[in-house]
Amino acid sequence: MAAPACAGSFKGGDPVMKLPILKSRGFTLLEIVIVVAFLCLIAAVIVPSYLPPQIHGRRPNRYSCIANLKQIDSAQEQWAIENHKDSNSPTVLVEITAYLKNNVLPTEPFGGTYTIGATVKDLPKCSNAKLGHTF
Repeated sequence: MAAPACAGSFKGGDPVMKLPILKSRGFTLLEIVIVVAFLCLIAAVIVPSYLPPQIHGRRPNRYSCIANLKQIDSAQEQWAIENHKDSNSPTVLVEITAYLKNNVLPTEPFGGTYTIGATVKDLPKCSNAKLGHTF
């Protein structure tokens, strides 16, 4: 049998291949991008827990005001159904509050006030309607 053809020289009968030695001189761009993306992901998870509550959403917003308006409207509708009122019947605040939580109108989160409609078909209103507090 013939000896296999190998590039390189023989020392002591063992073939030794000469391979080019790659020298690493730093990180590749892909490695740096992966590390930066990983650090950004960690920061996005950790940083919000250290922020004051006013910054990351525990402050009142217009959606809580809209939810309050819907609650008042639901109480007004429930009152009308249970008392056999039609849509043109005048509403009575004292009677409607019995259908609300704790028997009082909810507080407006921005310091405004809520008013019920004059009739059953009228929607409740917020004094801060200019801020988008309507439904």
